[in-house]
Amino acid sequence: VPAEPSRRRRDGDDEGDQVLAPADVERLGRIPGEKAAYGSTREHGERMIIEGIVVVRIGVPLFWVNAATVRDQVIALVERTPGTRAVIVDLGGTSQLDTTSADAVAEMVSALRTHGVDIYFVRVMFAVRNLLRRSGTMDVIGEDHIWHSTADAVKRVRKAHGIHAPPLPAEPPTDKLPPKVHPYGYRRSSGEDEHGHLWRWPWEV
Repeated sequence: VPAEPSRRRRDGDDEGDQVLAPADVERLGRIPGEKAAYGSTREHGERMIIEGIVVVRIGVPLFWVNAATVRDQVIALVERTPGTRAVIVDLGGTSQLDTTSADAVAEMVSALRTHGVDIYFVRVMFAVRNLLRRSGTMDVIGEDHIWHSTADAVKRVRKAHGIHAPPLPAEPPTDKLPPKVHPYGYRRSSGEDEHGHLWRWPWEV
């Protein structure tokens, strides 16, 4: 019988065989029309983000094989996002944690805070919290930096860091790109979306 082609392991597969892809650490944005629902901004540029706050989700269980890679990917994402003042990490995909992973989390927290970026965690399961406490990583994070939901954490971050920027789409809609010269010779730099909200680009070309 021919060997079955190899495939990427995802949630529910044996952890030791998982392969971490860049897409497994992705930025989240609030889904338009929803008060507390967040989803990936990958291929969903209409989802709302707030300047100064980076919300990320780790899409695979965090364990010793991928912990260092996840740490590096989160830090790299922050480095690619100038002006970041706080990061919110969704750990909902991890039901258990080992000490190696806890150490990587502590290293990530320390590295970001050393550069003036605060970090919070949401959807942290009971077993994961216990391991973070036993390993001493919770002392690095801070109990007050663990929140039940992303929406609650965003509110906390905005208040704690004085972030007042309004939510904006992660990517501008294709019909609202920076002003261009239209066939009829005018430039469009403002308008109204399908919900009746006014938009305006602050630059000209």
